[in-house]
Amino acid sequence: MSRRSKTAVVRKTARMSKTDDGALIDWTTIGRERFERLIEALIPYQHPHGTLVHPVDGRGGDGGIDALAIEPSEDTEGMVVYRDDPGLVVVYQLKYFPDGFSGRNKDRQQQIRRSLRQAIKNVPRMKKWFLVAPCTASNTGWEFLSKLGKENHGLENSFIHRGILDGPKWAHHKPGCS
Repeated sequence: MSRRSKTAVVRKTARMSKTDDGALIDWTTIGRERFERLIEALIPYQHPHGTLVHPVDGRGGDGGIDALAIEPSEDTEGMVVYRDDPGLVVVYQLKYFPDGFSGRNKDRQQQIRRSLRQAIKNVPRMKKWFLVAPCTASNTGWEFLSKLGKENHGLENSFIHRGILDGPKWAHHKPGCS
């Protein structure tokens, strides 16, 4: 192995080793692209077997959808169907905001609100909407998230935050159970 290759392996290993606060991933340095790829890889594990999960390429606009999960419904004979009744439609919006979305970053709340409105417009059968961001929310951030549901006719929404993402079992965590 060349010296350059060894250096790359050491850097990659350092990024994935435990941080000073005990977390496996340093969310402040992972970067947006790696964050999105990691979360897209974990989303299928949040749903029952048979769920269709579609990551959406955001280049050119993603319509407020970074990943769409369609849980199957069953017809009267127990057959899984997606056509006429797609079952439960869940939209994930990924925001790489390691610094949060309150205080000096309050302008990010408008980005989140816009993404949710676009998702509602583009996915009329959406039943749940989840914001995934590697941060924690301040009191005003939690108030903002609470108002989002009320502003959007009680649409169920949940925040998958850094505390959940840092947990060893996010792949077994059901959204909305934070």
